[in-house]
Amino acid sequence: MLKTSLVMSLFFWFFFFCIQPVMLFAGKGDKVILAHPVTVYPGSIREVATERTIWLTKDKFADVKKYYETKKDPGDRLEPFRKENETGINLVFHKTINGQNQSVLEAQVSSRTPDSNFHKALRELQAQAAMGKHSQAEYQQLEEKYKDLHLAYFRQIEDADGRMISEGEVIYRKAWKEAHPKTKSTDSAAEHTEGKARAQEQKRQMQELKTKGDIAETMQLAQQSNKSPSQTSADAAAMSAMNRDTWDLWVKCLEDVNRAAFWTRLYFNSNALGQ
Repeated sequence: MLKTSLVMSLFFWFFFFCIQPVMLFAGKGDKVILAHPVTVYPGSIREVATERTIWLTKDKFADVKKYYETKKDPGDRLEPFRKENETGINLVFHKTINGQNQSVLEAQVSSRTPDSNFHKALRELQAQAAMGKHSQAEYQQLEEKYKDLHLAYFRQIEDADGRMISEGEVIYRKAWKEAHPKTKSTDSAAEHTEGKARAQEQKRQMQELKTKGDIAETMQLAQQSNKSPSQTSADAAAMSAMNRDTWDLWVKCLEDVNRAAFWTRLYFNSNALGQ
């Protein structure tokens, strides 16, 4: 009797999960539809290696949309959407059950909405042109080529610390470190003592000027006292970095980021992907 009951139970669950994969019973006997299988866009790759529902492609949004227009099953609709800085389409399956329209999102195709911003590497080149190191014509040519690069999607990969980060950001940060090397403080103990004594002297001078009512001199001295020797060194290092010709470095950065860029993101309902 127990064996018969077990067989019947197994048969029931096999029927529930395998024979009726597109239906799921909810409260009060109403049926709720599930997404039917949807094909992953050819040539796309996972945004995160371990996540199977989010994919990226180098093809433009219009091409991806056209592909799914030809792949619609009966009941499928392509519905446009707009959210924050993205626009796209939702592939939605509709079906009437018990006189009511039921729908389920099967997939979403999106691209970023164009705006007036630029990739950070272009801003570095803009600064180089502004300082006269290269011509505005050279810069305008690169701006026209890479003006939409900041709208791209990128694979999420692990950085040196094991954190997930955009591949494009990894490339940019590498170029930034090379263009703006960090300057370590070289202040010695003697310089620190000297700086402390200088600060005390400036404080005394400021008190005297306040007593005399010389506001202009007081403000000027206050500005001087707010800049320590180490800050002065840091400022000098920053100016030195700005004066370097890093044009080729940032052009290569843009080329590398562009190679890593994807222009359309796809999200799939896990049920639509099957097992």
